[in-house]
Amino acid sequence: MIIAAFGGFGSWIDLDQEGKKNVNFLVFFLLSLGLVIWFWTKIPPLYVITLLIILAILFITTAQIRVINQWFGLNQSTIINIRRMAIWLFLYAFALLIYLLFDSTHRNPSGSNIEISPKSNIEIAENLKKQGRKILSDKGRYGLDEAIQKFEEAQKYAKQDGAISYYIGWLKDLNYSIFKKGECQNPSERYADTLRLFDENPPKNDIEHEMVIEKGHYFTNKEHRNGGHDRAIDIYNKYILKKDDYDISNPVTYLALVSRGMANFWKGKYELSGDDFEKALAEEPSNQVVYNRGSVYAMYAYARGDYSEAITWYKAAIYGGEVQLKNGKIIKVSGESDLDEARRDLGFALLLDKKSKRDPKDRYTEALGEFNEAIEINKNNHDNNGDSINYYAYVGKGIAEFLLRDIETAKLTLGKVPENDLYSDIAKRYLMKIEQCESSDQSKCVDHLNKVTLSDMVTHPILTGDGISRMFGNVTVHEEELDPVLSLEHKAMYKGPCP
Repeated sequence: MIIAAFGGFGSWIDLDQEGKKNVNFLVFFLLSLGLVIWFWTKIPPLYVITLLIILAILFITTAQIRVINQWFGLNQSTIINIRRMAIWLFLYAFALLIYLLFDSTHRNPSGSNIEISPKSNIEIAENLKKQGRKILSDKGRYGLDEAIQKFEEAQKYAKQDGAISYYIGWLKDLNYSIFKKGECQNPSERYADTLRLFDENPPKNDIEHEMVIEKGHYFTNKEHRNGGHDRAIDIYNKYILKKDDYDISNPVTYLALVSRGMANFWKGKYELSGDDFEKALAEEPSNQVVYNRGSVYAMYAYARGDYSEAITWYKAAIYGGEVQLKNGKIIKVSGESDLDEARRDLGFALLLDKKSKRDPKDRYTEALGEFNEAIEINKNNHDNNGDSINYYAYVGKGIAEFLLRDIETAKLTLGKVPENDLYSDIAKRYLMKIEQCESSDQSKCVDHLNKVTLSDMVTHPILTGDGISRMFGNVTVHEEELDPVLSLEHKAMYKGPCP
């Protein structure tokens, strides 16, 4: 094409002044025609250029017709040079057509019969995806409808793109969760196409891997009674944690490993859960993952009443310090005083640590302090971030006050648990115990934990899976946020979409 272009330019130089004027007029006319065609049809520019060259060749080759020669006033020398140009232009057009023939295997998604290159489809879809993400970055929840339109338009150009399918499903979930717009669907329904497309075209970058993790979180949170934990573990293993051949130093992979550990925890597979948490901690110590590891030890301790190891890990997560992994490696964490879940569960571990040699009153007093801190932090998170109030800490606080013989305060604390709250039955049970204690005038009925039947909490036993339930979807890895767009209105997703 380059040689043909230079050849055509050389022939143009050989033209006399009148010939150049005529050829210039022809080129101007054809370019104007090309712009009109492109503007109205949106045919890719290369096709327009090819069409114009063919028209030019047809027009120029008619220069040997006497009528046209007379019309343009062409002399014999000009005609020879124009014919020479026609040959070069023909070679250029032929080379261009060969290029287009190999580059044109897809048709325009709009349904026209004009073929365009697959690269054009991909570029258009990627550009629309960027526009959709920018709308979400700029407008947040108030740009959901506009962003959905962009991603649905992008899907017309890239129907096999699993990421686009995820964006559409996720935004529709958000629209329903926040504004009650559209149809409510459970994760397995909403993201069926996304998973199918990821099967055909596996996730290839961190953002798409993060989408897989979010889907796992949705399954675990919203479908835990219907195999959601298993589905979450399956997709983590299939797309990210493949046969232990993965790079934990990648923050997204790290999050997938921790998420798999959490799913195993809720399945009751505590050994697998602990292994995943320890692998993560060996790579990068994290206060919240140390807290999760402490909850695994708490589950082991539940049967034997020795919570010393769980207490050590909970305190490290809150106050900082060193803990030892099973492989002997000692890791150090800075501690995070605002971990209300860790403070709450530390309080319960202190209450339940029956094998401790400490004075029970000291343990109860320390537990009460942790419950008070957990409640205060949770209140601040509620006021500032819209977090839901976790009344489990109120139950613990009431029990600690009960054990410390502060009966009236315990009654007030337990009475703050709303009637419709998850832990209402537990609070009522302890209020009933206090009333029985008062009516029987048993002044020593709260002397020791063994006198209180904590094991009767059959609905929500202390330190079961609920112990880390609020960690769901909120694990911080490497102490940094991952993709900010996918983090949009994150809490709304775990309040919904469907009841």
